[in-house]
Amino acid sequence: MYKTASKNMQHVAAKGSPVGFSEATITVCRNILEGLAKSGGRITYGDFAEQAGISHQSLEHCVNAIREKEKNALRPDLTVILHYAKGRYGKVIPKNRAGFRAYKEELRKVYKYWGGSPGGALQAWLGL
Repeated sequence: MYKTASKNMQHVAAKGSPVGFSEATITVCRNILEGLAKSGGRITYGDFAEQAGISHQSLEHCVNAIREKEKNALRPDLTVILHYAKGRYGKVIPKNRAGFRAYKEELRKVYKYWGGSPGGALQAWLGL
């Protein structure tokens, strides 16, 4: 057993199993992403974890919960707003052209759905 770093998470989980998140934690995380979608912004995985008050190691579990909720609600995937600190791409490898195009299209859908208007380099990169 190990303990998680976040006060918002259920604090004990079996090693190797997904860490349970309270609905409150998932809501906090989702609200951050929704706010960015509405403002046309993006955020790195690290900054997102820090702002949400969750550990970096547990980030994937919260992101997966949000992705599933958005899918079930028939909305674009808010989690594509997240990106790595050293690049603007999420989990897409740019050499995978079809995946790369799908990633960009999903990001366009997120901004369109939530009314966000990205600016500058992001706007040009998305072809908006």
